[in-house]
Amino acid sequence: MKFIDKIRSFLRKDKEKNASQKTAPNNIGQFLDEKNQEIGKSLNEKSENLYKELSVILNKLKENTKILISLDLTQRKADYRIKQITELGKKDYTVHLNKLIDNLEQKKDIFHLSKSLDKFLVESEKSHFKATQLIGKEIENIMNNIKELRKLEKNFLKNNDNLIKEKENIKLFLEKINEIKQEEKKIENIKLEIENINQDNSNYKRKIEELDKKITHTKESEGYKKQENLAKDKNQKQEALDKIKTEIKELLDKKYLEKYAYVEQDKKNKKISISYIEDPISALFLDENLDILTILNEIKNRINANKISLKSPSKILEKINIAIESLSANKSRILQLNEEISSLNKELSETKTNLYDLIVEGSSMKNKLEENEKILSLLNKKHEKIYLEISELKSSLAQEVLKTIQHE
Repeated sequence: MKFIDKIRSFLRKDKEKNASQKTAPNNIGQFLDEKNQEIGKSLNEKSENLYKELSVILNKLKENTKILISLDLTQRKADYRIKQITELGKKDYTVHLNKLIDNLEQKKDIFHLSKSLDKFLVESEKSHFKATQLIGKEIENIMNNIKELRKLEKNFLKNNDNLIKEKENIKLFLEKINEIKQEEKKIENIKLEIENINQDNSNYKRKIEELDKKITHTKESEGYKKQENLAKDKNQKQEALDKIKTEIKELLDKKYLEKYAYVEQDKKNKKISISYIEDPISALFLDENLDILTILNEIKNRINANKISLKSPSKILEKINIAIESLSANKSRILQLNEEISSLNKELSETKTNLYDLIVEGSSMKNKLEENEKILSLLNKKHEKIYLEISELKSSLAQEVLKTIQHE
């Protein structure tokens, strides 16, 4: 039974064995591997006979090469230059001959014989031309040996044409099957990666659900409600504090303080006014006796006496009057608010819940879940692409097998 008939029979039996299951490349691959070994064994046996005949021709080639090497051209009647060219050609030609003999004694497959002969004929072409300027019979004998080798090669290829073609076909099929296996391995790895990510996503979803329940429970707890009220109270007091500080900064206008500091001779008052220019809130707390009130009254008097010149003096005087009336009370209010905020901060630290940590953890889980969904989308696209490539490879393999069958 021919090789291709065996494939046809193999495929038919596999189809009958399970009509719903396509022929697995692994099964065909195993069959082709076995057939490849069988053909290889048969060709090796035939190659042994080939190399027996080859050895006889090689021995003749060796003897003729020795004769060529020992050939003395000095006695030939010819121009010295021609002798010199021929001698150089002879030396190069024998080098190529010895390489050919060494290669063929390695006893590799028939294609090694073909390649070695082709390589020899190409590489020795120039030296052959030079050597044949004065050498005829000796090189003719060598070329006859080469022709014998070529004839041996052609006869072997002709007599074993079917086996060699079958081996080449098997090689192509096995390469295609191996390519399919590699792609299927990629598919399996992608499936495993998708499975692992889906498992991670299930865990993330479960944890997110648990965290949501904990967050809801925490928000409904008395501790959280108390914390919310304390935080709200603290924010209100902080807003009131910020409002007072802003008002103080607006009342203690740098314009009139700078003009006062510039002309004031009293070092103490000058220093105090500069401190209020730089940081009015800090200066107010350091000003235990509220010396700024004396300075403000002095500035007020100087404005009225036109000793300090300002744009819109009436507006400035209005600011100064409000500052004189409110600074003492505002200072006390700031101290009070600071104490109350500090007390609230302490109480908040004692009633702290883990809500923030739960929200952060939940957000982290959701981010990971979202990232995994993106990866899954890419993997599914990759899976689909490789699956189509495998389908094309299998279709190509089927067409090649069918083509081979039809040629048989």
